[in-house]
Amino acid sequence: MAGLEKKVMYRYSGNGKFAVRKQEKQQEAIERNTAYQKMISTPDGITKYISGTDNIGHKQMKVLVNLQKKLNNK
Repeated sequence: MAGLEKKVMYRYSGNGKFAVRKQEKQQEAIERNTAYQKMISTPDGITKYISGTDNIGHKQMKVLVNLQKKLNNK
């Protein structure tokens, strides 16, 4: 069974065009996440997010509504 060991490959590392694009996508995702976290940090921001987003799942809607209630009670 020694031949069945898998090699760990680190794809798209270095300075190639695919690695650069991967890093750019990661940075964009970080920026989107920080903007989302900043927006949902206030009850008004949560309301604005809910009204401006078309497709919000049931679980995310529950979390946002509960967070909004929690922030309003403070």
